Amino acid sequence: VLEKEALAQAKAVDKNISVVIATGNSAGSSVGIEAPSCIGNATRASATDKSDIIASYAQRHANFPDILFAPGSQITTTDYQGGFSPGTGTSLSTPHIAGAIALIQQYHRLLRNVSLTPHQLKQVLNITGKPIADAVTGISYARIDVNATLNALDASAPLLMLITPTPAADATTRRTIALNVSSSE
Repeated sequence: VLEKEALAQAKAVDKNISVVIATGNSAGSSVGIEAPSCIGNATRASATDKSDIIASYAQRHANFPDILFAPGSQITTTDYQGGFSPGTGTSLSTPHIAGAIALIQQYHRLLRNVSLTPHQLKQVLNITGKPIADAVTGISYARIDVNATLNALDASAPLLMLITPTPAADATTRRTIALNVSSSE
């Protein structure tokens, strides 16, 4: 079965689709991750609590330093009766990461007219995420930070034109100036 999942996952990634998979929940041991999140090109999702601490049930392993973390404890979600109830688990952090990927992909496509690959998306989320230290594995994992990611992708400097004072027609002026700029955009 895992072989079929790996093949399906590889086909999706080849089509530039990020496959976000929960690492699993474990009441006792939190070291190790569940299949199929262990497949090579998965975007692995695990959970933090409301204090931005790795949740006690969140599975992770030092062999997978690229695991992304997102809130997964006491998340309000829909229930099978059509209402809402709190839920906990890495499966509740997974939609946060999938949604962040969709938002960042759309932003980048509008900004640069090109899509990021699943690997690039995972990489930028890991680089710009808030470091969360894990005493169990000795690794600092990244808790996704969509705002930091968007800011990192939009690194182009604005074009500034000095209207006044105007230098003489054929003069070249080299001066250092300080600008205080604010924007309501």
